[in-house]
Amino acid sequence: MKKFIALIAFHSLLWGNLIVAQVESNQALGDLIQAGNWFEVEKFYQENREHITNEFVLLWYEAETGKRFNRHKEAIQAYADLLEKNLLSMDLLTLMDFFVQSAVDLCAETQEYKKGKEICGKMISLLEDDTTVSDDIRQSLTQDFKGIIKFFEQMEQDAYPALEIVDTDPASDGTIKMITEDGDNSIRFMANWNGIPLRTIFDTGASGGYIWNREVAKKIGVRFLSQDTVYLNGNIKALPAIIDSLELGKFKIKNTHVYVNMEEIDIKDPKQAWCDSIMDSQLDIVLGMPIIRELGVIGIDFMEKTISFPGKKKNDKTYSRRNMFLENGIVYLMMKVADENFITFFDTGSGGGLSINANFYNKHNEKIKLNEDKGSKDIMDVVGGCNEDSFSNREIYFCDQIAIGINDITLQLEDNCLIAKDQANDNPHGHVDGGMLGIYFFKYLKKISFDFNDMIFSVEPK
Repeated sequence: MKKFIALIAFHSLLWGNLIVAQVESNQALGDLIQAGNWFEVEKFYQENREHITNEFVLLWYEAETGKRFNRHKEAIQAYADLLEKNLLSMDLLTLMDFFVQSAVDLCAETQEYKKGKEICGKMISLLEDDTTVSDDIRQSLTQDFKGIIKFFEQMEQDAYPALEIVDTDPASDGTIKMITEDGDNSIRFMANWNGIPLRTIFDTGASGGYIWNREVAKKIGVRFLSQDTVYLNGNIKALPAIIDSLELGKFKIKNTHVYVNMEEIDIKDPKQAWCDSIMDSQLDIVLGMPIIRELGVIGIDFMEKTISFPGKKKNDKTYSRRNMFLENGIVYLMMKVADENFITFFDTGSGGGLSINANFYNKHNEKIKLNEDKGSKDIMDVVGGCNEDSFSNREIYFCDQIAIGINDITLQLEDNCLIAKDQANDNPHGHVDGGMLGIYFFKYLKKISFDFNDMIFSVEPK
């Protein structure tokens, strides 16, 4: 009898410890999600998943990490479940504040129009049944959701067809040759757009396709979706359009959405004329993230001057090497700078190097040596276009040498680092607590790989 009682007590202790572990793990994961450190979120979840049992926390994890780690269907469904189940019994307005905007934006970004309509329809039903929301707010929000539904319905029409990507030879790596010039680290190649070969640039900093020269758009016969001008980066006038077909190696792609530049350049202005000549000489069209993120694994060999698409199934065991995430449709990279974690906007369309913003520098300046002899310098940033609003000046400092780490590879950068000492002079596109990384550091590398299945960027140094 004593043994039986002791056994019960032992099992009770184990059960109690398990409950404590579950509560602590659920709370810890929720805190990490709230903080928005997506790599720590993923690491903690993978290491403690057997203790994470709270349905709300699990759905929240699926929604937020799916959005960042290129699992958009999973993320949208998780957002829909969070709204449907309301597991924390939030009042309706709080529930909407937490999840609706993220869900709707993701549906629009990934062309999941049907799911977007379903979510908005559910919100209208909840508003109709809710007794805590005032009539004025109910009517206003209902009209907003009806407007979003109408937008999604318009996008579903033939004039706004969804992107289609077909791998015509899954067994092949689909290797294509790059266009290279001495001293040029950009990833450029020829691809057939509506059957016409164009110089194409691989741009992880572009949330969509882009054509600078309107003559190129005319040459390939883009279909304009609207004559209503939109503004890119807040200052570049453009028109949305569709390119019916794209042949990229082994991929046949239909319905590529692009923006066509509509800015008028003042050729008498030396800055604008210089910028325009650079844009025309470097590229015909930008291949942006809506397509890039769907191509799986992309390998670039700088020695052989090739791009390949070997493909690979998703492997959850590689989470510890995961170092890329998506935000607002563009790529961010977690790396090391001076042996500290550094989040950078990673822009393969930018010719620059490493740019360190003020928050990171001021926190770790004892590890970052400035070139005091060079002092500071005013530099000009060019953002997206060539009109006057595209140019801005900021004061930067130089660090001649600095070590960066990408997973287990360390690179020593030389004359490739710019620093802002105050936020007024930050790189405006860099992560506020890190910075920005352009393609200049490719000169140190033999190969790179973008794995958009597992969200891993890898490098092989020379």
